[in-house]
Amino acid sequence: MSRALAILVLLVVPILGLGPCPALPTFLVDADVDDDGVVTASDVATATACLGADLPVAPGTVDSGGCPLPAPDDATGCASSDVDSDGRVTLADVGLVTGRLGAAVCNGSEELCGRRYDQVAYATTHNAMAARFEPYAYSFLVSSQCSGVPTQLEDGVRALMLDIHFYPPPDAEEPELLLCHSDCDFGSQLLVDGLAEIREFLDAHPSEVISFIVETNAETAPMEAEIRDAFAASGILPYAHVQSPGAPWPTLGEMVAANRRLVVLTDDGSPTSGCDADGDPCPWYHYLWNDFAFETHFTYLDPSQLSCADNRGAPGNDLFILNHFLTVNVGLPQFARQVNFDPLLSRRARDCWDFHGRIPNFPTVDFYEIGSIVRTANLLNYLWGQTDGAAP
Repeated sequence: MSRALAILVLLVVPILGLGPCPALPTFLVDADVDDDGVVTASDVATATACLGADLPVAPGTVDSGGCPLPAPDDATGCASSDVDSDGRVTLADVGLVTGRLGAAVCNGSEELCGRRYDQVAYATTHNAMAARFEPYAYSFLVSSQCSGVPTQLEDGVRALMLDIHFYPPPDAEEPELLLCHSDCDFGSQLLVDGLAEIREFLDAHPSEVISFIVETNAETAPMEAEIRDAFAASGILPYAHVQSPGAPWPTLGEMVAANRRLVVLTDDGSPTSGCDADGDPCPWYHYLWNDFAFETHFTYLDPSQLSCADNRGAPGNDLFILNHFLTVNVGLPQFARQVNFDPLLSRRARDCWDFHGRIPNFPTVDFYEIGSIVRTANLLNYLWGQTDGAAP
């Protein structure tokens, strides 16, 4: 865009009344088009260049396993310019970007930069790595998601439940640390490779904070040093945040400024093996149930069983995991269709917020493409801002 056109946009948009729309809650607006952490004239230029672009939409059909088929690839490159998410780039989008020039953005919202990590809701995927779509191709017997982790992150998921197993990968004689669910013969990925994919997202999106909720088993719980080595080999370890139990969490803006934008939480009961050279636990490997988090139950068979009763961890801990999925031996898309939609999802989140006095930090679902988990997490963040953290 020429300098003259840029000046014209800056002058005309406010005149037309297309600046920030007071009727549009700001949690729906991510004006940082290039996702570098700040809304700049470059974002205005990109949105202006995309004026009139119609974005591809999902076909509204499902595959043989019940997973919604995704929208075609966006050949326009203009998806991020549709900041009001109406499927088309218009002057309203340009106005929303223009009105936020200079604003810092964290996790897609200027409001979240000043909010502590424990005051934010993060759309969360259960068994995030267990995805059906290629190239992951987990069997329907063990899959919990349709799209793989890179797509989940691009779609707005910001917390990942990841299972680590020690098992021989295909065509290998020796076991390796793998990301897999239940039975690694039905689908797996080398831990180091999965971490590298997530590191690539962090590299490319410098204003995003993401979290892991790591599940190990009796075999992998003592393997902290090996898990540390996989984190280091993937290149993701420099992003890991260190949080002392009982200390106030930093704001997302502080985490972005320090470039410590990955929080690793593990369901291990306690340290079982030395991680660092002195035999101490890794300071960035945080033990969920001891000091940091609590959860609801995760063995619901029917929507009527969903409750706010706590399971593991002390309800006084800082972080609240809201397990919101049905499991009858396995998770299935048809189960997700029963619970992933509003008003049930957001109503339960608000009820449990009231019950425990804490925002559900990790509302967690199977098959996130079904329903409204990203929008619901955004809604919870919006409500927190309206009530200053009180249950809405």
